[in-house]
Amino acid sequence: MGNYFEGNLFIVLKKDIPKELKDALIQLSNCNEKTIPTQYAKEPCFQHERWNYPSFSFGYLAKADETDIVKYIDIEYEEYHSCENDDFELKKEYDKILEKFCAYYVEIRFCMKGYQKLGELYVDWLRPYMDLNKDFNYLGEIEDEDSTYHKKFYANEE
Repeated sequence: MGNYFEGNLFIVLKKDIPKELKDALIQLSNCNEKTIPTQYAKEPCFQHERWNYPSFSFGYLAKADETDIVKYIDIEYEEYHSCENDDFELKKEYDKILEKFCAYYVEIRFCMKGYQKLGELYVDWLRPYMDLNKDFNYLGEIEDEDSTYHKKFYANEE
């Protein structure tokens, strides 16, 4: 089976990603019902026998007012915002942040055996939708337990 591989990829996506991709990333972020997104089933990453081992988070990025710090809001805010909830202060805070919405993000976390370059496959799938802004070039890294494999990922690399 081989070594354990661990690492994180934090990928910033363009503001105008297709609805199908957004739906697929929401689907992958659902830990309880992770299934292959139908419209992307032929992508090499979903042909990998362990495509469902990594965990996914998907959400919004927004610039803060006073500084250049980026704030992250999990995509589930949409569900929170659409339901009846008494926490109006929290809703107002999120609404202010979303006014400054600048991009989406997806975070993919790996802790698995049988990696076989799965990170590369996910990066290749998402590359056409990446925000290639220099601030978001570094995506993360993945390595195995005995350091025989160590790869850093960048948005601007082929």
